[in-house]
Amino acid sequence: MARHSDQPRRRISAFAVSSFLAFVLVLVTVVLPVPYMVETPGPVFNTLGKVKDTDKDVVEITGAKTYPTDGQLNMLTVGVVGGPDRHMSALRAFMGVLKGTETVVPTESMYPLDTTGEQVSQTNTAQMTSSQDIATAAALSELGMNYTVRMRVAEDPADGPARGKVAQGDTVLAINGKEVEGPDALQTIHAEVEKGSPVELRLESGGKERTETVQPTMIDGKHRMGVLLNQDFDFPVDVKFNLDNIGGPSAGTVFALTIIDKLTEGPLAGDKNVAGTGAITADGTVQPIGGARQKVAAADDAGSEYFLSPRDNCAEAVDAAKGRDITVVRIDNLHAAKTALEDIAEDRTSDLPSCSADR
Repeated sequence: MARHSDQPRRRISAFAVSSFLAFVLVLVTVVLPVPYMVETPGPVFNTLGKVKDTDKDVVEITGAKTYPTDGQLNMLTVGVVGGPDRHMSALRAFMGVLKGTETVVPTESMYPLDTTGEQVSQTNTAQMTSSQDIATAAALSELGMNYTVRMRVAEDPADGPARGKVAQGDTVLAINGKEVEGPDALQTIHAEVEKGSPVELRLESGGKERTETVQPTMIDGKHRMGVLLNQDFDFPVDVKFNLDNIGGPSAGTVFALTIIDKLTEGPLAGDKNVAGTGAITADGTVQPIGGARQKVAAADDAGSEYFLSPRDNCAEAVDAAKGRDITVVRIDNLHAAKTALEDIAEDRTSDLPSCSADR
């Protein structure tokens, strides 16, 4: 009787098992959550236009005469895959590395390890609300329209030199005899505190005034009181921003330009399609943002011819604009941004502030 060896069968079985294990390993690696986030180009909103599928303006102004606008002034956003409470697979992270319009970053570089998705959402919403108020303040200041602002204590100091002296809800009326109101209220407080000497605060709460003296201490290399302050604005006009589920402070400059455009005669940028980004302060200083690469891509896809960029985002924006039909324009403050739009409207573009690859 012929005898058949089972050695080939064993080899086939071993190969099958090895292949299966390799497949499982690859599958687990691909779907296994990784502690990274992918930043992607997000939705684009024309702040001079209407909310999608409605007759509402994206930015509505009442209490003052407004004027028709033209063209497009695009507000840009960044989409995020992954992050706190939102797991992302290794495969998705790898795909992000391959795409030139996406950026992969460690989650912990953006948020503390114990941060929740709800906390991120709350922070983004608060930043957006604050940026809208500050953008309104900056726009009105640029137009020479007066408004009042009070600095209110946001919460009881947990520790630090102001603990027991300053309380949540207190309004700071003056510091070292200097009135605290108007566009430079926050700067006035910072300037006095940074001297390092004891500061005298005139406070108001419940209709009663009192005076407290606080000795600033060094916190993160700077003199601080350890007090969290909110700016409480009282504007002569009512500005409503009809945008939902959008967070962060980076639309401040575009919001301010939109308000200026609506409150002044003639379209600011003519019929041009312009996009921009940048957080803003009440005195009109444009501040850097995140996701410049993604925003340039989104602006180009939306047909924008120009991209207004904060100075500190210039290098990334210029790099992202390579091979695209979009010009990056540097803006340092709101007045410069307004002037740039006016020049773009009149095709005076040869002397626009330019960005360089190193800044």
